[in-house]
Amino acid sequence: MDTTRNAVLEAWMAEHGYSSNSLADAVNGALERLTGRLGGLDGSSVRAWKAGRVMWPKSATRKALEDVSGLPAEREPKNPLDGSERSLP
Repeated sequence: MDTTRNAVLEAWMAEHGYSSNSLADAVNGALERLTGRLGGLDGSSVRAWKAGRVMWPKSATRKALEDVSGLPAEREPKNPLDGSERSLP
């Protein structure tokens, strides 16, 4: 499988001082606010997003990531990981 790194997510994390573990914690908290259940993400989940191994997380996770980052998650028809300067996984 051909993967494309998510440079947008990596840059956003660096700009806002998030490690993979701290972003996972923030998204887990947002998932709890959205669903009433704490998320089960960890640093390896975020690293998979950055590496392009997970190109389109579950809908609740995408919404939680949007809530934390303020950026939209978008999916391109031919490329499920939009590597442009405007979106997250």
